[in-house]
Amino acid sequence: KTLSLRPGQTAIYYEHSIIGLEGHFSYGNHPILDLSQLPEGSARVSVSPFRWASVYPGVFSDPADGAQQALKIGALFSDLAEVPLAEGGTTDLTCYPARAGYEDLVMMISEDPTPEQPFAWTAVVLDGYVWFSLKNPVDFPATLFWLSNGGRSAAPWESRHLGRLGIEDVCSYFCDSV
Repeated sequence: KTLSLRPGQTAIYYEHSIIGLEGHFSYGNHPILDLSQLPEGSARVSVSPFRWASVYPGVFSDPADGAQQALKIGALFSDLAEVPLAEGGTTDLTCYPARAGYEDLVMMISEDPTPEQPFAWTAVVLDGYVWFSLKNPVDFPATLFWLSNGGRSAAPWESRHLGRLGIEDVCSYFCDSV
């Protein structure tokens, strides 16, 4: 991992290089944005075009373990603004923090790169700032959103992990490393 700053800029640049590996690997990065001090729905989340998207197909937040998830297990969606809820209807994942008391995981597979659009991106606009990630979708074909807003009451979270948004560029199938 290489972190760098550039004179006159207010950005932090980081780059990961993976060299000399053979075989099949699941890998990714796992930045987590703390949006807990923002008013509900005030951060704006967007992604580059994707060709497939789904809510985690299994139980991500098991009620037997003191956890709750709001999104419909395994639901497919084509628009971040209309993601199916477990109890019916839809919710908007472009606005966060939202759905207090729930923990969810979704994945989007980026469109294949083209000469006109050689990269994929994710951006979050919040409180006068922008966080963004640019990626080569050949290397990191998927983006996971871990929506953590107090939905896990068991230790170590004890419902204190509020307003967090994990934005994970991965070469993986959800969190299952397959």
